[in-house]
Amino acid sequence: MALHLRSRMARQGMFALTAAAGLSGCATTWDDVTSRDFHVRSMWEHTDPMTVLHESTDGDKRAKALLELKEPKANGGNDVEQDRVMEVLQQAAINDAQPLCRLAAIQTLGRFSDPRAVQYLVASYDSAAQLSSEVMPGIQCAAVNALGATRQQAALAFLLKTAAKPVSTEAVDREVNAARDVRLTAVRALQNYNGSAEVAAAMVQVLKTERDIAVNDRARETYVKVTGREPPEDTSLPPSQPTPLPAQNDGVKLTGGAAPRSN
Repeated sequence: MALHLRSRMARQGMFALTAAAGLSGCATTWDDVTSRDFHVRSMWEHTDPMTVLHESTDGDKRAKALLELKEPKANGGNDVEQDRVMEVLQQAAINDAQPLCRLAAIQTLGRFSDPRAVQYLVASYDSAAQLSSEVMPGIQCAAVNALGATRQQAALAFLLKTAAKPVSTEAVDREVNAARDVRLTAVRALQNYNGSAEVAAAMVQVLKTERDIAVNDRARETYVKVTGREPPEDTSLPPSQPTPLPAQNDGVKLTGGAAPRSN
């Protein structure tokens, strides 16, 4: 009975610590608290993400640090700091042996306005082909999603090409499903380009030729999001110009690009 009571009190105390951390705005999670190398004092300590990435080989810690990285130039930093962070993200997104670290770097690059982010994300998409068939689709979908999140005009051509890419009839079922997931992600990622005539025209083409119901439905959703109207019933006709959308669309220009954003 005494042992059971002590165990219960210990669990309640740990839950209380976690709750207190959440109320104080601490980013510590239950996984952090229950990890074997956790110390109570670490809940009030914060190590610079770049220091963690330089010193630690722990995959979980490095992934968390990659997610915490902020764009230096958007937060008062200089060119040297920007280059250093971009180099770290480039290496992690393209070459890291830990898929979780690749995903974290890819997600962070999607928040950056640096033009190099698009180049690194495309490279991370391509390099994922060297990974196992279980890991590759997730990395590629993450890269495509992050490319859309950048809202950079430089990413648009890649997204349009990926969204229009048909699935090979010679592929096995697993490959078909993976390619389909990537394509669906690309079509959805194009929703970030409000007012883009290129996206509108591409979605009409998909609606005209695509037999896959899921891809067709996603293309219609993207057309509506980008243009503010339903697609034409007769898809043999060219789409009309997108309706200008309200100015509060997060700084997105009607050309499909985006105004610089701060983190």
